[in-house]
Amino acid sequence: MTSASSLERADVVGATPGHGSIRGFLRARRAALTPRSLGLRAVVIVLGVTAAHEHVLRRDSQVVLLSVALAGALLAAPLARYAAAWFGFALARAMADDIGLPERGRQLAALDRWLGRGVTPTERLQKALYHPGVTGWLDYAAIWTHTTYYVLPHALAVALWWRGRRLAPPDPTPFGLYLRGVLALMLLGLLLYSLVPAAPPWLEGTREANMRVYRITRASNATTRDPDQIYTFFTDPNPVAAMPSLHEAFSLLLAWALWRERRWLGVLGGVYALAMGCALIYLGEHYLIDVLAGVLLAAAVIVALRAWERRVMRTAHPRAGAAIAGS
Repeated sequence: MTSASSLERADVVGATPGHGSIRGFLRARRAALTPRSLGLRAVVIVLGVTAAHEHVLRRDSQVVLLSVALAGALLAAPLARYAAAWFGFALARAMADDIGLPERGRQLAALDRWLGRGVTPTERLQKALYHPGVTGWLDYAAIWTHTTYYVLPHALAVALWWRGRRLAPPDPTPFGLYLRGVLALMLLGLLLYSLVPAAPPWLEGTREANMRVYRITRASNATTRDPDQIYTFFTDPNPVAAMPSLHEAFSLLLAWALWRERRWLGVLGGVYALAMGCALIYLGEHYLIDVLAGVLLAAAVIVALRAWERRVMRTAHPRAGAAIAGS
């Protein structure tokens, strides 16, 4: 991985003296407008406009990311990089199934039936807890848990950047580690989406006569046999990008980032990740095997991030590196 300073410290408000005044702020902004910085801002604008035009993002996620991109353009390049990464990921995800490999939804459904001892966990949960035509409190709780995925990871990114904006190189910042984790999950997710395109339960239920799955996020609560049952709040240009569940992977990365800040926040993050996994399965958005794959993916990325952090800290601060290695 590249040096910590190259990703998260360049072009940061508060990095030079005199930022306590408007004049100091404007002077820092002028100094930061290098050709590279201007090029980054142009990339963010192009990606953001393209993502909005192609309808590859939910409306709420799009609003949040555009706000982060604007903050990055005005305040700090790291936030602009973060927004650019998400815009690029959304566009690439939309094209991940264009390779033409066979869709594996039927195979994943069979594997999930094996895990559920003859019935997919989604069908088992919906049969026990869901009442078609009636949206109960549990349904709303699951829907809102699912919806937070489009806001919370971005809010955490801004908070981590703000907290670590004054750290001096070469120490890894909380935002820098988080951004690397986000990028790694995006790249691995896109690779698997391309190699293993797979319909989620709600879509596979339209194809298999013996599989009855409701897409509870749809306001009408119609079954997935309705051919018009596609995303109503947003369009998904690639509905077969479901394996692995990056909803779950990013939720676990979020929990780890919170754990590094405060242990009690990490515990809350762990509960959130567990709730996210259960909501995804119950709502018919992902199979259990998708969620488990997301857990393994996040675990692998976190292990790699810890190893990289230890190496950087051992080089910069031998004693601190030894302490991290023992934690």
